[in-house]
Amino acid sequence: MMSPPDKTILQTALSLDIDLPYSCQSGMCTACMGRCVAGKVGLEEEDALTPKELAQGYVLTCVGHPLSEGVVIEID
Repeated sequence: MMSPPDKTILQTALSLDIDLPYSCQSGMCTACMGRCVAGKVGLEEEDALTPKELAQGYVLTCVGHPLSEGVVIEID
């Protein structure tokens, strides 16, 4: 899926009827957490993630925007 820069990854997925886990949609609950295994993702809010999670590539799809092509996020 291609996510435009003005939409979050979650917004784009939901508009395409892709079922992803989420709850608060504000980057606080971590229900939408996934691991970025390719590409770069920018986060509007990252306070809910620990420094270790950030270092391991975890992102929140509700506040995440792709910063490069080929972003791949694994959701558990």
